[in-house]
Amino acid sequence: MRRICCALGLLVSLTLTGCGESGPVLVEAGGKVTYNNAPIANATVRFLPADGSNKDSPFGMGTTDKDGNFELKVRGDKGVPEGTYDVTVTKLEGADTVAAPTSTDPSSPDMMKMMAEAAERSKNQGMNAQPEKPKTLIPLKYNEVATSGFKFTIKKGDPNNKKLDLPLAD
Repeated sequence: MRRICCALGLLVSLTLTGCGESGPVLVEAGGKVTYNNAPIANATVRFLPADGSNKDSPFGMGTTDKDGNFELKVRGDKGVPEGTYDVTVTKLEGADTVAAPTSTDPSSPDMMKMMAEAAERSKNQGMNAQPEKPKTLIPLKYNEVATSGFKFTIKKGDPNNKKLDLPLAD
């Protein structure tokens, strides 16, 4: 009987503590995007793992507010894992009226809404219609890792993690 009670106690404690991974520890990070010295609103900032240093880490993403400030998130959670990141910035025509998704998870409500809207536009344009290419409102070089010129290292406890400036220029 004593052995059964001990076994049950062990089973309950393992169940309560869990055995799965909780994911990487996230470090809060963010900053400001300016274009020709003026804040840029509704730009999308992506932090992509660089040089294989954290290749298994998810990428971080944020959208700038009216003052150009952004906060990085991974799957809706604040922060990014420690590591080195290549950074891209995208600002598309019409981005002021369309909210960027808060998650890249295809089952999230934002992504489902975006996909439904895209399907509706496709249906309305006909099967052979080519979608209009969105017009970028900043130089294209900032859209690509190879040409953006931005790379940051995020470390736990570094006060500069929240002061990441991205000055864009023509």
